[in-house]
Amino acid sequence: MQGFLLTSVTLCVETVPMEWRFIAEVAGITAWTTGMVMLTPLAYIMQTFSWRYLQLLLALLSVYSLVEYWLYDESLRWLMANGRLDEAEKVVRRAANMNKTSFKQVINIVKTKMREMEALDKENGAIMVASDSGAVIETYIPKNTEVRKYSMIDILRDRLILINSAILWFVWVTNSLTYAGLNLISATLYGNRFVNFFLLSAIEYFSALTEFLLLNRIGRKKTVIMLMGIAGGSLLISTLISSLQGESSALGYLATFFVVMGKYGITGAFSSVFLFTSELHPTNLRNSGYGFACAFAGIGGALAPFANTFHSYVAWGPGVVFSIMCFLSAIMTFHLPETRGRELPTSIEELKTWYKEHSGIQALGTKQNKDTVETKIN
Repeated sequence: MQGFLLTSVTLCVETVPMEWRFIAEVAGITAWTTGMVMLTPLAYIMQTFSWRYLQLLLALLSVYSLVEYWLYDESLRWLMANGRLDEAEKVVRRAANMNKTSFKQVINIVKTKMREMEALDKENGAIMVASDSGAVIETYIPKNTEVRKYSMIDILRDRLILINSAILWFVWVTNSLTYAGLNLISATLYGNRFVNFFLLSAIEYFSALTEFLLLNRIGRKKTVIMLMGIAGGSLLISTLISSLQGESSALGYLATFFVVMGKYGITGAFSSVFLFTSELHPTNLRNSGYGFACAFAGIGGALAPFANTFHSYVAWGPGVVFSIMCFLSAIMTFHLPETRGRELPTSIEELKTWYKEHSGIQALGTKQNKDTVETKIN
């Protein structure tokens, strides 16, 4: 499921225009939340059956994904970045036909967008624009230069990219561990376990609403920091209340409320960092960047089931661990550059130049001319 999820997110952010990327992410988390909410009544109805029957039902509900290969086009941005222009032209022609407009009109839109990106790529490699004839898409590359192919190793080669990637990896571990851990310890919370799981799922709609309101207003970085802070603070308060609860049902429900608030924060942060990660990697490394992040998120996912066991020995343990990791992630995110209003980077050289100017961590011995870079970005 993770592989399908990450590649679909990559395809989505590369398909929609810059000003709509955050809408695509909000729509994605809303659909995800709907699935979580639907799981509660299904689990309640099938609680007397083996868990295998619930798994079988979920698999049958997902069988439509087997035919999705024939429903989607390849990312136009990826095709152009890799010089596969014949395939890119077919995608543009199909888009023109679906929207009942002329190919020339659509290619002019592509041409305008590519020329906006020209300033970003001119000093770093290929310039991708549409031909003046409107018949084909061309990639203008300096003489004796080939379209460079990147691998996952390129992420590890540059010091600045590696440091920023490592910060993202820690944030992904934190999000995965906290998100999955809260779902798995829902049965230990005060109150009915089905009601608690439903509340932990339904609160994600408010996370989606928060993203919708903030991602383009205050930016990706501030949104992630704020939501991670809410998650860490809420879970710490819940842990303190649980330690003082005793036989008080009021304190028990209050502790559950703050766990739900923690789920609100971590869900919004997790969803936001999906978008943030895509915007911090160049086109040919975007899916590889997600792959690295997912691998580290797998560490959190693998540790999450032990939250229940940890809770049985040290009741306050999971909440404290989740809180500390959330606070550390929020602090570390301060060092990442803001990506709001920024076109997706095409080449790794462009990304390195931009990182050096906009990251909280500066490259050793490197100082770029600020006016030149700002002109390039604009």
